[in-house]
Amino acid sequence: MKKLLTLFFVVALFGVTAPFAEAKTSAESETIQQRRDEQRRERRDDRRDQRQDRRENQRDRRQDRREDRRENSRYDRNRRDNGYYNQNSRYNNRRSNSRVRTTYQTRYVRRGNRLYKETYRIMYLPNGRTNTKLVSRVRAR
Repeated sequence: MKKLLTLFFVVALFGVTAPFAEAKTSAESETIQQRRDEQRRERRDDRRDQRQDRRENQRDRRQDRREDRRENSRYDRNRRDNGYYNQNSRYNNRRSNSRVRTTYQTRYVRRGNRLYKETYRIMYLPNGRTNTKLVSRVRAR
């Protein structure tokens, strides 16, 4: 009989404490979930603020570029007077590159027992290509 009573008390004890333990864990999980939601909201707000700051910075940079462009002598109406054309080396280089450059090159070539002196005309075209043409071949020996 004693064994039966102790068994009954042990089962009753577990039956009473188990719901309290479950309630405690569910309350803790709710607070954890609430904290996570709060952190997510804060992160979202931070990201929104960062995006807004980035947009404002871009706007400011655009405005600065516009002002620089207005002050830049390149866009000045009297740019011929302020020496702009003399300073623009890219334009000058481009203009000189539009011409074909021609050079002559001589070399000695052995074919069998004979030695020849060959003269080539090399044309450097503006698009980067080269044209090579044999101009003369004279027997040296």
